[in-house]
Amino acid sequence: MNQTPRIQQVDGNRVRLTFGLEGRSVFGTGERFDAVVRNGHRTAFQTVDQFTGQGASTYLPVPFFLTEAGQGAWIETDRTMQVEILHDPDAVRCTVVATVDLGSDGQPPAVRFYAGTPSEVLASFVRDTGAPVLPPKWSLGVWMSANRWNSQEIVETEVARARDAGYPATVVVIEAWSDESTFHEWNPGVWPDPAGMTDALHQEGLHLVLWQIPILKKLDAEHPDARCEEENAFAAERGYVVRTADGEPFRIPSDRWFARSMLLDFTNPEAAAWWFDKRRHLLELGVDGFKTDGGEMVYDPDARFFDGSRGTTMRNRYPALYTKRYADFIGPDRILFSRAGSTGAQTSPMHWAGDQLSTFEEFRSALRAGLSAGLSGVLFWTFDVAGFTGPLPSADLYRRGTQAAVYTSALQWHSDMPRGQYGATLSDAEKINDRSPWNMAEATGDPGLLEVGVTQARWRMNLMPHVYNEASVSLEQRLPLMRHLMLDDPDDAACLGIEDQFRFGSLLVAPILEENATGRSVYLPTGIWTDLWTGEKLEGGRRIDADSGRERIPVYLRDGSALPLNLDGTLAFGSDVGNRLDTYDHLTFVLGGASGTCGFRDDLGNGFRLDWAGGTVRIRATTGAVPPTLFLLSRQPLSGVGISTVAVVQGPPYRAYRLDT
Repeated sequence: MNQTPRIQQVDGNRVRLTFGLEGRSVFGTGERFDAVVRNGHRTAFQTVDQFTGQGASTYLPVPFFLTEAGQGAWIETDRTMQVEILHDPDAVRCTVVATVDLGSDGQPPAVRFYAGTPSEVLASFVRDTGAPVLPPKWSLGVWMSANRWNSQEIVETEVARARDAGYPATVVVIEAWSDESTFHEWNPGVWPDPAGMTDALHQEGLHLVLWQIPILKKLDAEHPDARCEEENAFAAERGYVVRTADGEPFRIPSDRWFARSMLLDFTNPEAAAWWFDKRRHLLELGVDGFKTDGGEMVYDPDARFFDGSRGTTMRNRYPALYTKRYADFIGPDRILFSRAGSTGAQTSPMHWAGDQLSTFEEFRSALRAGLSAGLSGVLFWTFDVAGFTGPLPSADLYRRGTQAAVYTSALQWHSDMPRGQYGATLSDAEKINDRSPWNMAEATGDPGLLEVGVTQARWRMNLMPHVYNEASVSLEQRLPLMRHLMLDDPDDAACLGIEDQFRFGSLLVAPILEENATGRSVYLPTGIWTDLWTGEKLEGGRRIDADSGRERIPVYLRDGSALPLNLDGTLAFGSDVGNRLDTYDHLTFVLGGASGTCGFRDDLGNGFRLDWAGGTVRIRATTGAVPPTLFLLSRQPLSGVGISTVAVVQGPPYRAYRLDT
């Protein structure tokens, strides 16, 4: 695709770049909470630390543009800019108008153009901006955390409650673990035995993730800390912190998060080495990763960095550099969980949507953010179930948020501090505002929420063969695990404006996004689909009214594909298989339609292809071994060598078969 953008001088420091892209709709531009389709929007490309109500703000701007017609463009800069996207419906063409600062060399940024299918264009962009990383398998499971968990006693109590409830978590995040001054030492007194606690978590199949922030904290006079002040003085003296134009340490403005704190300069190798040397003991302890929060803190456009960079570019580049340095530090077997980023965010998975209020409005905005992030190269993404802060979510919002989060890169809930940053709005009953299923059941007086939380977490663990298989495919194809419908069906015009449904591998997921709704209108793209819960076959290319009740959301399996699951002996969806990931109880495939194929791989040495047609099933090894026994769920009768019918006491409306390979 050969094209040259038109360049106009706006003033001495800015230019306007204008170029066209064929197509009805423009997608991409980073993680966007206000809309997935960017037509008609004035979009700012600047990281913003926006606490709830993100609106047009973003934690993760990416100057990449993609149309359903398979044209794309990447403005190759980290500079902040304003972009307007104009649409000419008669010409089926969109025009991108970007106003951007000139570089230090006085030159406008280059624009790289792409052509192909939308999936090919997105994959090419990901290839050009950094190799994506596959998250560890355990990180694709069930996460739990709360800011209230500020002592070893509380964490051990909550882990015990999860165990007693039969809740199969794989990750525990502790945010309030440190001394709150240096963020690399455990808070003395309240964490008497971090090593013993970490070992105990590992023995229960739980992995430990600790919170981080890239600042050197400014303490108030009432809470001095000699070691913190000593470290801050040393870092400032050695040039380890970001500086202002006059050479003084840059300090975060007084009206922002971590006011008056300094920012570590990760462009300085010596500073980065000093920083991570202080955290190496955490890896030696067995910590499995970090929640790399913040990073949207370069507020001074004239700030100076060790490598010569200025704040004009580092406003957006800094979060990506910060997470990249952490990714290099921890290696591939641990996880980073990041909020902010920019171009190339896929090199340090995974990301989450940041801070939302517990409202349906914010729930809808978070889903838009996930879809647009995926269309911008972020492969692995999730959100806080039913929001992070404010009054506790309603029982219905918690139920629907949990059901939707099952089909993202991780099912995880988190919550603000005990009274939260909206503490004045909380009643006494909500002083403990954990979003755990057990606390939600108690606080709302709805005991059914505990069952919802446990059942959905178990269903997520049932889905882990599918999740890991599809995550591997996402990595290989450089496409997001949670996908906008346009990527799979770009020729279906009805898919373009849909921002409340998504693909999750072979599944089509339609979250319930309205309070107390028991169903919704669902668009089925072209093809044949099977209602996963009822087994009903449905013709696509149309809208249907899906009545899902309260205990589930509409989910469909496309004909010709299969859904791999790990189930117990009942072969029931939501059955308890615990949190083990090194074996299967019953590796089961739900077959979509009378014929089809499914490629499967895992981290246990299995790699094979399953084909079925006319009631006959064939299996052959591809990248690994074939398990000696598989189980099949099908609406069509199956027969052939090694196949026998299995009596199912309870479960979905499929015939169940055992396949001895």
